[in-house]
Amino acid sequence: MSTRTGKLTLTADSERIAVGKQEKKPLMDWFSAQGRYKHLTKDKYIPLVQTLQERLDAKWERLLKLSKL
Repeated sequence: MSTRTGKLTLTADSERIAVGKQEKKPLMDWFSAQGRYKHLTKDKYIPLVQTLQERLDAKWERLLKLSKL
């Protein structure tokens, strides 16, 4: 993201995801790929990860509105 012009603009992967050229990956996929977070893929952490995903999705939607994409 860049705010160099006083306006929020998405860059690189963020922009490709926003326009549909690249898939937005679920947080669980990222946790699975990161060895240090692998424990968060266990069943007892699923509700926590779901809550985090919901918050992340809400923030993503806010960024999209701010960048007007």
